[in-house]
Amino acid sequence: MSEKVCTDNRLSLYIAENKFRKACEQIKLITRRLNLLQIRYDKAKRDDMKSFRYTLWLQLATTEGARNMFYEYAVKQATQVSRLKREIKTQQLPKVEQFIRNHQYQKKLAVKWGVANEESEDEKADDKLMSSKTAFAEEGSFSEPNTFSKESEIVIRYDKAKRDDMKSFRYTLRLQLATTEGARNMFYEYAVKQATQVGCLKREIKDTATAQS
Repeated sequence: MSEKVCTDNRLSLYIAENKFRKACEQIKLITRRLNLLQIRYDKAKRDDMKSFRYTLWLQLATTEGARNMFYEYAVKQATQVSRLKREIKTQQLPKVEQFIRNHQYQKKLAVKWGVANEESEDEKADDKLMSSKTAFAEEGSFSEPNTFSKESEIVIRYDKAKRDDMKSFRYTLRLQLATTEGARNMFYEYAVKQATQVGCLKREIKDTATAQS
């Protein structure tokens, strides 16, 4: 039975390692695309190309949101790979070494629940690793807008997801926030253009009427 479990774990490990590798490849590709978009965005900003700039900003926000989701997915796969490797290694140990490992595990539990006096070095290292993974997954945040009816609704849902630590759903909402704000900015620009055109047409009509009179 233990041999079957070990074989299943090896298969799961192989799948998890492949998923982790593919996620890292996607992150590299998306990062390269982000860099290219940033160059085009900076050029559009220098040339004061507002319409094109907002389009690029929307693409930047969408692409960064996708990268954040791949970051989180990669961290999950890396955690699973580490867990499966530990399980396979444990299953291959002789019974005496297994007993020693179990004893060490009990000591770690004692530290965790306050039975022991000091935290073990292994547990400190694990905590440090998990903290770094959390920081890695949280990279690349957007600022949350507070206007626009649809945005306000998304902001409320985003804040709730943030409080409940629903990372996957949170990144999806963050992407929706960025997309909605980009659409609003484009409509702002369109409204300003139409208002300017209305003003010009009114002045032309008034000047024509004055000349004819």
